[in-house]
Amino acid sequence: MLLLRRNVKSSSVRFLDMKPMSNPFPIVSALSKTSLMRLAIISSRAVRSRFKANPLIPWFGLVALGLAVCIAIPALAGSGGFNNTGSMNVPRVNHTTTRLADGEVLVAGGSNRTSGYLASAELYNPATGKWTLTGSMTIARDGHEAVLLPNGQVLVAGGFDPNTCCTAPPLASAELYNPATGTWTATGSMTTGRESFALTLLSNGKVLTAGGFNNGALSSAELYDPATGTWTATGSMTGSVNNDAAALLQNGEVFGGDNLYPTGTWTATSSSTVGGGTPIVLLPNGNVWTAANIQGGSIYNPSTNQWTNFPPPPVHNAQSKLRECRCAAGALAGF
Repeated sequence: MLLLRRNVKSSSVRFLDMKPMSNPFPIVSALSKTSLMRLAIISSRAVRSRFKANPLIPWFGLVALGLAVCIAIPALAGSGGFNNTGSMNVPRVNHTTTRLADGEVLVAGGSNRTSGYLASAELYNPATGKWTLTGSMTIARDGHEAVLLPNGQVLVAGGFDPNTCCTAPPLASAELYNPATGTWTATGSMTTGRESFALTLLSNGKVLTAGGFNNGALSSAELYDPATGTWTATGSMTGSVNNDAAALLQNGEVFGGDNLYPTGTWTATSSSTVGGGTPIVLLPNGNVWTAANIQGGSIYNPSTNQWTNFPPPPVHNAQSKLRECRCAAGALAGF
């Protein structure tokens, strides 16, 4: 299994091929390698969003991320060690990463210590291992979200720019990337500015945005229609709000922590002991795993509307695992 390692101080990118270890947590065996990779990426975003709200929280977030990565490692096989791939043209962190229909990967926006907030974007070609600059976004963004649309274009929305961080509300604007031309064009703005939110492509081709932050956590949600380029407010989430993670279930509903979005309204699921803000991963069997953290973890079964909780690893084992995985966890979290 190859994990992408991001270096905050440079534009270098590496792939980590991890060695197998004994697995004390059988729950991980239900995860596919793709799900594990997605978990690692979502975990880094969860840590990032908490940092914006409270600078002390990332330390707890890193512990949770370390546990998630270390628990995942036993399911990964490989020869061990890092393999270099091409470096990005621009060092960046807090950017979006979107796999395009042709297999290339689009990286957009983010920030670095030299240039501040970035509008630049680039493409990674897995066949050659090289990055190529492509058209820049219409504005610089950090803390934004992106999703691949059915027509092959990429929708980017929200986040901060140099004029909005950190005294003004986040951006409501959105834009589209066209891989055929390598250019960005503005599209309709969201009804509410937000950053670090969930952006989910629905089975009908529309995009659901939910939660996030705007001078506090948001419960509001809205729909983007690619056919008209407009956003429309939809029902707000109920119960606790998992601000920056969601998953499209096999039945077409959107799962967002303790909330389900069927058609226009949200309904509360049965309560979970795991708090909001934890990564969400759709399992191959249709169940949802909320990643393990210092409180433990849970699996949600949509067909029964029931949670199955499991405890965190023993503290002495967790400390040992964290030492083994601190490099991978730190790199994935963008620190």
